[in-house]
Amino acid sequence: MNTLREMEVFVAIADQGSFVGASEKLGMSTPAVSRSLNSLEARLGAQLLVRTTRSVRPTEAGASYLDACRTVLDVVADAEANVSTRQDNPVGTLTISVPVLFGRRYIAPLVNAYAQRYPDVVVNAVYADRTTRLLEDGVDIAIRIGHLEDILDIRGAVGFCTASNLRDPGLSRGARGARSSQGARRSPLCVLHRRDESVRVVVL
Repeated sequence: MNTLREMEVFVAIADQGSFVGASEKLGMSTPAVSRSLNSLEARLGAQLLVRTTRSVRPTEAGASYLDACRTVLDVVADAEANVSTRQDNPVGTLTISVPVLFGRRYIAPLVNAYAQRYPDVVVNAVYADRTTRLLEDGVDIAIRIGHLEDILDIRGAVGFCTASNLRDPGLSRGARGARSSQGARRSPLCVLHRRDESVRVVVL
């Protein structure tokens, strides 16, 4: 059994005032609790608890060690809680690049919702139709429409957009055989992101 677990068992025995109470609190068997305390005392070379048929109380050495154990366990608990909180509530700066019209219509509302949900993240939205080089431009995520070539960053198509070339009927009246639509084509909607473990993106 590791040292932290032995400390936890020792503190539970002292708090509950019995081996049975400690076993119930920790979900361990009473013999396992007893073995843990015996192992801890053997390793330290000191008796930590005085056992009687009616009570369990710390020795002088045990009382001093008990305070130290509480401090250590509290520090570990705080550290784990802090890590968990940072995972659930990301912090930092997130820079995204999206095409101008598509971004303002579809992405802007998502950016606002994301910023409200994660106030510790500063979101920088760059609306631009040019090709984005993520590392050179300091961009974490880019959304582009069309076929992307010579891109070294991670890429994934998330959907397709249908684009049509339309003509004003008034401009084509004098043209024989002119059609109001030149046809439609489908272009992939791609998402690029950097290989950066420090950036965590939550899908809304």
